[in-house]
Amino acid sequence: MAKFRGNYITTEEEREAQRSALLDTACAILVAEGSSALSVRRVSEATGVSTTAIYSRFGGKEGLLKELCAEGWARFEQSLRGVVDTDNPLADLYKIGLAYREFAIGNPSFYMLLFGGQMMEYMYGMKGVHEQITFQILVRAVQRCVDAGMVVIQNVEEACDVLWSLAHGMSSLEIAGFFSDKELAEKSYKRAITALMSPYLMPDLREAILKNADEEKRV
Repeated sequence: MAKFRGNYITTEEEREAQRSALLDTACAILVAEGSSALSVRRVSEATGVSTTAIYSRFGGKEGLLKELCAEGWARFEQSLRGVVDTDNPLADLYKIGLAYREFAIGNPSFYMLLFGGQMMEYMYGMKGVHEQITFQILVRAVQRCVDAGMVVIQNVEEACDVLWSLAHGMSSLEIAGFFSDKELAEKSYKRAITALMSPYLMPDLREAILKNADEEKRV
């Protein structure tokens, strides 16, 4: 956990670095030990930032918890929006699937904060809005594939529910240590996405993608 020698922040960059460190530390404590273990003093001891500075920034534990939730959704959304549209909607959809896993594995504490159920009392008021924003990124990506004639899907949101559930399940298993190594986890995730998407694909695309997937298995 990051330690700060002083509490006098002179630049915006330092202020943001301190904020990120405080939130990362608080999130790690919360996910590992539960909300009862989280306190301003505990975060202060772990980061070296005074309790006064933390109270000034967040207004206490309640404000810290709410800021944690907002930060988690913001980071998740930023990760998904990092996939830029190209002239190949299907490839873009695949990349969004990969971005989901990358966020989960790169930010396991925040991922479990969002989807692990520990913070439902704080997430409830904001979850619907923020979860819908991130989910709609997937809906838009799937709709682009439908509009381009690359997939046949009658109900886009239902298809997205399935894709989202797969991404969540595979990512959660990896975080829990189910896979023996990262390379195996990544290959399994990619194969699962390919297998799930294949029934929706137009026949010519399905044949090409399954052929590529089969070649990857031999590598």
